[in-house]
Amino acid sequence: MQVLRERRRGTWGALAAIAAAVLCLGLAATAPAKSKPAADAGQQSCNGHGVPVSKISVQEWTFAEYIGFGVDAATQARLEEALRRLSGMGYRNIELFTLSGLSATQMRALLDKYGMKASGRHVDLGTPAAPANLDEVLAENRVLGIKYFGSGATPNFATEAEWVAYAEYLDALGERARKAGQNLMVHNHNWEFEREFVDTTPYEILLAHTDPRNVVFQVDLYWSTCGLGTPVGGCVPPAPVLTPRVRRRRRTRRARGRSRSGARTRARPGRRTRGPCRSPPTRSTAAPRSPRG
Repeated sequence: MQVLRERRRGTWGALAAIAAAVLCLGLAATAPAKSKPAADAGQQSCNGHGVPVSKISVQEWTFAEYIGFGVDAATQARLEEALRRLSGMGYRNIELFTLSGLSATQMRALLDKYGMKASGRHVDLGTPAAPANLDEVLAENRVLGIKYFGSGATPNFATEAEWVAYAEYLDALGERARKAGQNLMVHNHNWEFEREFVDTTPYEILLAHTDPRNVVFQVDLYWSTCGLGTPVGGCVPPAPVLTPRVRRRRRTRRARGRSRSGARTRARPGRRTRGPCRSPPTRSTAAPRSPRG
């Protein structure tokens, strides 16, 4: 695990390699089943066997502005409509970010109704100054069948001391989660890489001040490459040094709409595959889309 503690150069290169490799995997997943080799012998091919359908998950956050953030009947109806359409498209896994006022039991019943499972969950885990009710979160996760959960974003603290305290806070929560048979994950944005202190960054602080047994990392490919300012292209072999900590990889796709910061963006769901490098038939009734990810 020592290599995980290396500073800027090793961490940045490893994350960039993972981002490029998984984006390449995404291209392979949507490639034709019988792809011709690249004409240029020196050009790498991204063709592979695709991603198993059972391993593909869609973000509920993609449809956040359609579903809304309320807890009323209308919000819950939009949530069910999104699940109905996603199920009809063939999605079987979804990463939740809200229960829309439903109890965990009601949400589980709704997922079961449409043949879907909760692959993970983004939920407010609080801060050292305002701790979350972890017991309640763990209990809900058990009902939902969720093993991986974490905040949808880290607080963008201004000082190194605040980041160290936050990392230690997450580590303590993660230890409790591990003992309950669950995994706490850190989901990054761009500021964990962009903000710099004397000899470290928030991302490195999170790595250095959390135990790998207690905290794993969900690398958001869009935000990581944005924060690192690293262009991603070609097929770069994944960096095995991060494998023990990086348990989940999330691809946020953007074009237009509105981001968390208020900038105009739009996210669209990625395509799933069926079998080696094949995309399923598409349907004309696309699921409602929301601009945030």
